[in-house]
Amino acid sequence: MVDSCSFVQTSTHIARLRHAAWNLTTTFHHSFSQTHVQTRANVRPFAQAHTDASTGTFTWLQACIPTTPWMISSASASIALTVLGSMTMWLLFWYMVYSAPRVEQVQEPSTCSVAAEHRGSIKRRPQIAALSGMRLPAAFWVTSWHAISLEYRLVTIPSPLSHLLMTFFFELSGFVFASAYDDGQLDDIASNRAFKARRLARLFPAYYLALGACLCLSPCTAAGGEACLTGYPATSVFLQGWLPVNMCSGGVITHYANSPSWFASDLLIFSLMSPWLCRILPRFARVHSNVAFLIGIMALRSVPTMAWSLGDIAVVPSYHWGFTRIWEYVAGVQLARLFKLYSAEGPCWQGWGWIFDGCCPLAFVWHSRGDRCGDNGGTWLASLLIFAAACASDPQDGRPKSGFLGRFFACGPLVQGAEWSHAFYHVSTPVRIAVPTAFWDPQGWWWQLPALLAACVAAAIPVTKVEHWLACRVDQSLKGGV
Repeated sequence: MVDSCSFVQTSTHIARLRHAAWNLTTTFHHSFSQTHVQTRANVRPFAQAHTDASTGTFTWLQACIPTTPWMISSASASIALTVLGSMTMWLLFWYMVYSAPRVEQVQEPSTCSVAAEHRGSIKRRPQIAALSGMRLPAAFWVTSWHAISLEYRLVTIPSPLSHLLMTFFFELSGFVFASAYDDGQLDDIASNRAFKARRLARLFPAYYLALGACLCLSPCTAAGGEACLTGYPATSVFLQGWLPVNMCSGGVITHYANSPSWFASDLLIFSLMSPWLCRILPRFARVHSNVAFLIGIMALRSVPTMAWSLGDIAVVPSYHWGFTRIWEYVAGVQLARLFKLYSAEGPCWQGWGWIFDGCCPLAFVWHSRGDRCGDNGGTWLASLLIFAAACASDPQDGRPKSGFLGRFFACGPLVQGAEWSHAFYHVSTPVRIAVPTAFWDPQGWWWQLPALLAACVAAAIPVTKVEHWLACRVDQSLKGGV
């Protein structure tokens, strides 16, 4: 039976979040509307297309930021700022590591395992093998779409599934964080700073190695447009996902440098904000109250879509924008709370594994049409898929207790491959750049694509080893080791 007090409390929180989100989007729309009125004469199409998910055709964004004196206009300045930005971020990272208070030793020996960046909290994290096993195949799909459909246009791969997978990654990140740390342990200053240092150690190696490779293989020139010249320096300081502006000279800056890294740009800020998010998000003691609050959060994900559709704001494409994607991460945090409460009430229903099986093929037909915000209710399906996998997993070994596809994704090779998925996602761009355009044959893409994916895996494995080595050094430093 629904508790009226809990329902009123939940509705109040949802209303406050909805009001704040709407104020943010309408204020942003008003400010850019004034800019559009003044610069409409300078607005012109640019040479970057967006894929229409329903038809596979390409559409053009019209609104853009015109050339101004403060723009980066030379290749040498762009390269210098990119190097300077990268060095600054690494210096800030090592300052955070060495200035952080030393954390207490955990009970197990201080060795460097493949998951050293999460040492001390592994036992808190639910082992959900099906979700881990989905990470590398999902990265395969997104990379394939980038290569043969978006870049070379050899064959049309449905883009809505790629959009849905990005939503899945954001929501899964929030779910994993809250599952491990949403118990107040990061309220301690030393633990909080140690968490942030370990998180940066996880993100930095693949991110900057891929960026450096892109800078060497495909540097920008003045003829490439201001979007490219601006994109590299913005990427070096993780700003491309928060300022994904559309330049009249070149297009959207997130399409340059290591273009898929906009995901890490958003995720870095979400990770650093996570302890604060867990403190401010309201907590509910009943399952139905948590469900109602989760529904409200998922509805808020559609607010930016509505604002962009009504206002036709194209200067900042909201698909990459962190203020749009944060609702997916918050939904993952709330989903973890719901799962903890639901699983604490007793054994989970055995049919959740089959619900997971039903969600997987449904993902291929979920989006009836595409939009530039990547919404279309993808957060709803991703939430159901993650929740079903979590409920179907055995608390002891994490393997699904029912279903077929869940058991497939939980197999050993795919779970092992999850370690490489982060590096694979980043190195796919420099690997694509290194492959000559003449390599691609419209009649032979079916064997060339697996070769490209194999090359990406081969590059991702040593990069993952670098990630583990850095995580080991950071872990030892945080514990007062050498």
